Amino acid sequence: MNLLQEILDYYGKDKQLLVVYEELAELTQAITKHERGITKDINNIIEETAHVMIIIEYIKMIYEFTDDDIDQEIATKLTKLTNYKEIYPKR
Repeated sequence: MNLLQEILDYYGKDKQLLVVYEELAELTQAITKHERGITKDINNIIEETAHVMIIIEYIKMIYEFTDDDIDQEIATKLTKLTNYKEIYPKR
């Protein structure tokens, strides 16, 4: 059993979902502070991005889907973005 599964089993799904919300909010805050000029340092953005990447693993475990499922959705989204670029050219 991997560490993330052990933590999920120990704290439970509901508690770990709260961590998901918290980490997503912290990344949002780090980006917002940088864009508002409150900080020029991107180390907090890097740190919070790493935390979000870890919690994505929790999300996959809780809702029982795989990297392949995500890759399929990424491919679909990239196709849509390509189409949008063709439909809505830069002004």
